[in-house]
Amino acid sequence: MTSAHVVGTLADEDKYFYNEEHGLPIITSLFRGHLGRDVLEIGAGTGAIAEWLVREGAHVTAVEPEPILARKIRAKFGDGDDVRVIEADSVGADARLAAEGRTFDTVLCVSVLEHIADDRREFAMAAAALRPGGRYLVFVPAMPLLYSRIDRETGHVRRYTKRRFRDLCNGAGLEVVALRYFEVLG
Repeated sequence: MTSAHVVGTLADEDKYFYNEEHGLPIITSLFRGHLGRDVLEIGAGTGAIAEWLVREGAHVTAVEPEPILARKIRAKFGDGDDVRVIEADSVGADARLAAEGRTFDTVLCVSVLEHIADDRREFAMAAAALRPGGRYLVFVPAMPLLYSRIDRETGHVRRYTKRRFRDLCNGAGLEVVALRYFEVLG
């Protein structure tokens, strides 16, 4: 794919940093009951969350900038109608979806925002992609004081405070419904 918005450089999917065994049950327990039927997942990784979403009855548009991971998601779901893969970063996907006039019941962003320098733009794009009454579900590492070598090595730009998160939501015209710390030391 030739696009200025494809930013993937991952050469081996085994290097993808996401603990599906322990992380996925946490995500599903936090987000179950808050999902719409039409979900935009930013940073779909290996497709583990998309797989759960499909089991929950959702149609998923999975955005993944890493070509090796986008291929893995396509292989997992084949030519089915449940999952559409967009191989691009969030900016490229946003432009494509806006041109199509697509909006969603839910925008899901799990362990992604901490990698993106311009998180204000991410919140604005998510707000624009939501239908009225839609939900933006986000999972990010918290407490900047805990920023460490592992954050740097995994490409994290920041960790979040509740205040920063509220400010980002307010700036994008989003209402905070629930905001809490989870496994603070983890």
